[in-house]
Amino acid sequence: SLIALTQDMTVVQRVGAAGTNGKWSVLVQGGTNQTPSAGTVRHAYGTLKSALTAINADTTSNSFKITFLDDYTADQADLWAMGSSSFTSGALGDRTTNKPTIVFTGAANYSTGTSYSSWTTFTSQNQRIYFNGFNAYFTHVNLDWRSSTVYGNQNNTTFDDVKFIGGAVTAIYGGRYYSNSTNVSYNLKFKDVEMTKDAPVKQIFGGGQGNSTGAINLTMTNCTIYGNVYASSGPDGNYTYTHTGNVNVTLQDTKIRRFDTTVVDPMLDPPVIHTVGGSFWGLY
Repeated sequence: SLIALTQDMTVVQRVGAAGTNGKWSVLVQGGTNQTPSAGTVRHAYGTLKSALTAINADTTSNSFKITFLDDYTADQADLWAMGSSSFTSGALGDRTTNKPTIVFTGAANYSTGTSYSSWTTFTSQNQRIYFNGFNAYFTHVNLDWRSSTVYGNQNNTTFDDVKFIGGAVTAIYGGRYYSNSTNVSYNLKFKDVEMTKDAPVKQIFGGGQGNSTGAINLTMTNCTIYGNVYASSGPDGNYTYTHTGNVNVTLQDTKIRRFDTTVVDPMLDPPVIHTVGGSFWGLY
């Protein structure tokens, strides 16, 4: 079952069945347990669901890394394992204590260089993506999340040196889909993130899509953002929401640009202000 040696000569073993691509494409590193049943350290899995289930079995550890060895497309089972609108759902939804940080990263094809063009791609299209019971940290991976909406669910969520490709992401929220009355503070961070006019994130919200309480910390450093950025919560149809608590925003060396350049001056056309990108708002 040996499939690879890491740079520190650690043996990587395959666990369970292969994925739909016939490969064990999801490498998990970190944690303390090293058996398939409890198993996280240096194992490769066929699906993201299997990897997250294994990580949750290691209840004593709080730091893991998932590497997509090949381009990976999440199916519905993978997305349910990550979470849903119910913040206790997903493979790690019951991790209210010792909540782990999971770094999601891509492998690099060094024969084609080390920039984003050589990174593997994590794809999930036309879906809702939730992070339940863990802090998500994406780095050195291409994200093809076109027409998807992403919820950090009031966990710390970080995008560090990633590129969005493929098409427009509908929205990224640091908060939850449903309201939350308890006091929960969290961070939503973007660092060295690159987007294009053809692959924007149309709306980025520090807050969620419901009433919430706590401190929101939104940070953007050295980013090119195509879309609109909102410090607090966003609307749901005709409903608007209240956040009780501090909302802190830090923008440094960051460009916020329009993705719809057919509108000459969106500030003079109020009905389209929120649909063309290029603006920053404290509130929607």
